[in-house]
Amino acid sequence: MGKKTRNAKKAGGILAGHESSSSSSPASSSSNGAGRRRRSVTPPLSPPPLSPEKKKSGPEGGEDDGSNGRKENGVVEMQAAAAASAAANATDPPAPTALSAPIKAVALSKSESKRRITREKRAAERKKASERPPPPPPPSLHRKFLSGLLRLSLLDLPLLFIFALSSSSSLLRTIHDDYLVPQMEMMEWTPEEDWEEGSDGRNPVEEYTYYNRHCVPEDVSATDADELLVHENMTAGERSDRMMIHGASIYPDVLTRRTASALRDFVLRRNAALEEGDGIDVISNENRWSFGIGATEHSSISRALHEIASHPILRPSLEILAGTNPAIIEMTAITSAYGASDQFWHEDTLPKGNSLRYGRAFLPSFSLFVTLQDTSRSMGATEVCPGTHVCGDGGAEDFCPDLGFPASGRKAGRFGTWKAGSALLMNQQTYHRGAAHTDRDGPHRVLFILTFAPRPTIAGAGTEYRMLPQGGSYSTRWDMWGHTLDDVGDATAYMGRPFFLPALRALGLYNPPSSPEWGWDFVTVTSMRIANGDVGYNDGDDLETFVKERGGVAGAAIKHARKTMGLPISRERAERATATMQMALEENFDPNGSGWREYADAVVKRADELLDSAHRYFLGIYAVLSILPLLVSFLLHRRCRSAGKFIAGSFGVAFRVAVIHALVYSLAELAEDRVRSSPWARGIVSSQSSNRPYSPAFSYSPEGMEVGSGTPHPPTVPRRSDVLLGSRLDSAPLASAGRAFLDHHPGNAAWGEILESYDSGGAPDSLLARAPPSVRRAAARSALEDLTRGGRRILLQDADTGYWTVPPLSVGRELTLEALSIRGDERLRALDAALRRMTDECRTGDSGVVR
Repeated sequence: MGKKTRNAKKAGGILAGHESSSSSSPASSSSNGAGRRRRSVTPPLSPPPLSPEKKKSGPEGGEDDGSNGRKENGVVEMQAAAAASAAANATDPPAPTALSAPIKAVALSKSESKRRITREKRAAERKKASERPPPPPPPSLHRKFLSGLLRLSLLDLPLLFIFALSSSSSLLRTIHDDYLVPQMEMMEWTPEEDWEEGSDGRNPVEEYTYYNRHCVPEDVSATDADELLVHENMTAGERSDRMMIHGASIYPDVLTRRTASALRDFVLRRNAALEEGDGIDVISNENRWSFGIGATEHSSISRALHEIASHPILRPSLEILAGTNPAIIEMTAITSAYGASDQFWHEDTLPKGNSLRYGRAFLPSFSLFVTLQDTSRSMGATEVCPGTHVCGDGGAEDFCPDLGFPASGRKAGRFGTWKAGSALLMNQQTYHRGAAHTDRDGPHRVLFILTFAPRPTIAGAGTEYRMLPQGGSYSTRWDMWGHTLDDVGDATAYMGRPFFLPALRALGLYNPPSSPEWGWDFVTVTSMRIANGDVGYNDGDDLETFVKERGGVAGAAIKHARKTMGLPISRERAERATATMQMALEENFDPNGSGWREYADAVVKRADELLDSAHRYFLGIYAVLSILPLLVSFLLHRRCRSAGKFIAGSFGVAFRVAVIHALVYSLAELAEDRVRSSPWARGIVSSQSSNRPYSPAFSYSPEGMEVGSGTPHPPTVPRRSDVLLGSRLDSAPLASAGRAFLDHHPGNAAWGEILESYDSGGAPDSLLARAPPSVRRAAARSALEDLTRGGRRILLQDADTGYWTVPPLSVGRELTLEALSIRGDERLRALDAALRRMTDECRTGDSGVVR
């Protein structure tokens, strides 16, 4: 028997000792290979019986030769002896006998039964679990991110946007009801010819600062463009004096030729791309095109504005006339092509509502016409009639066709050329016209036009109560309102980014700290024009055209989105969207028989109602879409964990809704608080904005010239030859030249020449200032006689009523003596100006409003 077989038998014997066996087990052996029977032994550990095959097989699988049997007997005997010795020495209980087998079988059957029952229960549970859907697996980080992003984009942000629109419309309604409506009532201006005793608003007769002057040919102050030309060696005061005398000045080389050419190319491209409704109507519109320009619309515009704002000669002169950093109230271009006809002679503002007669009710305004190519008369160079800016009662249209001349010049019957980049600065009260373009081979004539006015508030001067003059077209894009010369001079920095900043400035909502000075905002100007039925805001045809042909507010908004913001909306889609929005906003509104105020009120209220309904509707959708998935999950699983998730998810939805509404509501409250605390709103609430600056001191009847106790001298109608000593143009809030306007009145100019003849040295070499009082009095009497010899009078303006009065002769002598004394002493001149200013401000308050 080999070694492997012996080891196996050894192991078998050891294992057999741990199992139960019968009381006797036969073991047969053969001494000669025949299978001799051996004596049975029942040791505690007995080897297992050998199988017949093993008994018969040898190491190689052949028959046993007898020696194997003897070896096996020896091994068995040795194992039996060892087991008997171990059993005798063991302290443990004896090995189980054959009687323990049934007990072991019973124990095994019970254990098997328990295991079978357990297996059946588990199988039943698995079957039951397989019949209902398994619980969802815990979401991964990727799934959480995607679901959060989906909720944010489809639910949270739309809710935020809709509630922001609803809050904005509510704020707009508050502003309209609490501020705009009262402001329009305070801005109402009744023309002199329409005013009656008991009428609401200001009595224009009681607010004269000049008088209703009718012009004659002698008022024309120049005969050729050279007389209007400004030279480099002039001082800023001399340049502004030229403007005050003529109402127009020509500034060469305001733009470089390169900039003028680039800007001209841009304007021509825009003309070719204009759609119906994009342009601005001008006088004699055929073969003429005009449109509003944005400061950052093209690089050539920004460059041109920078050159104008930084011009070393133009800007100082302009700021003397219109105040420091004046506001921009017009930015446009006008193109004339061959075939354009002569316009009629006109002024750009109306005498019944401008600063000529009512210098403390309306602002002065000045237009800059910049030619972008060399322009001849045959190409339609602008024609001007100098000196007619004082014609408050007309008359200029009778003689300007003969005495007016083109900005290109006229010498000896020959016309010159208006050089590219040169500019005509003109008071908007000055008569002018666009001439016909008769040069068949000539290029289009393109003008770049800016109009300036004093800013609505002056630093330290309080609330501005004056209004922009009536009758102007104010041809500018709505988002260009609210800006000043400094803003457009560096348009890229102040107006470029973010893209919505110009719109916020135009609406009067935000001014960046880097540019703290406001221009005239769109809301105020529009309210002003609606209140007075100004050009473009007539309650009849203008409103009907705006609503029926231009799509109303909806059409204006979509047009701005397409043209200004550059949204890719086709014209057909824009028209459909306009129709839909207009139907929603203007439901049941009929422009026939209604006015602009009724239209604004109806649109604001309707927009507020629609957006409030949209907000409530979407809030319901938000709640359903957010809670429904949680509810479905809870109903399907019905476990404590699902209930907890449902409650936590519901609280999460409520929290998100609360945060969104709190954020928007806080911003809306901040915006409303900013509006309430603004000078604009405070001026309206305090009834100072656009309020009348004077209180009449007596009752005045123009027919009977009845004079009450409030005026010491009888009123009269001024003449151009009279000396006018006013009292209403001295206060600091007047940003323009103010009282200097009267210094250039013809009678005042003649008086200045007479005083010059009596004291030709002037300060500091004035002999008259050092002369004895008797000599000065004699000189004053003589100067007054020279003045009155020509039929002139000295007239005083009553500070309370604005009427011009004739003082006694003794008062005239004292006034003449005072004028001579002041003229000869610079200190007295400065003291006189300060006293006049303080007197005016004590009378009307530092903002020009009576207290």
